[in-house]
Amino acid sequence: MPAVLKATYIIAAQHYFSTMTKSAYAGSANQGSPPPIVFLNGYGQYMFQDVPVVVSSWSINLPSDPDYIQAATGTYAPTKCEISCSLKVAYSRSKTQTFSLQSFAAGKGGGFM
Repeated sequence: MPAVLKATYIIAAQHYFSTMTKSAYAGSANQGSPPPIVFLNGYGQYMFQDVPVVVSSWSINLPSDPDYIQAATGTYAPTKCEISCSLKVAYSRSKTQTFSLQSFAAGKGGGFM
C-alpha cells in the first residue's frame, strides 16, 4: 500500500474512533442520543459475530521516535502507531430476555457472549 494511502487510513481511523465516542449534542438531528452502537465481527461465527458494542474509549500510542508521512489531505500521520480501543457490550433488553443457555450450549442460540 502506498504511504499516502497508509497515512490517509490512519487519519480516517482516528476520526472514526473520535466520532464513535461522541454523543449527539445541540444542533444534531438525534440530540441527546448516546454514542452509536456498532457491531464487532471477528474470528468467525462462534467468536464475535455481530456483537453490538459501544466504543467507550480509544488511544493511539506512538513509538519513542516516530516518523511522519503526508496524507492525501495534506496532514501528517505517523508511519507506525498502535491504536487500541475499549468496547462495552450493548445487548438490548429484548435479546437478553429471550436468551437460553441450553440453546446456546447446543449451538442453536449464537450471537450472545
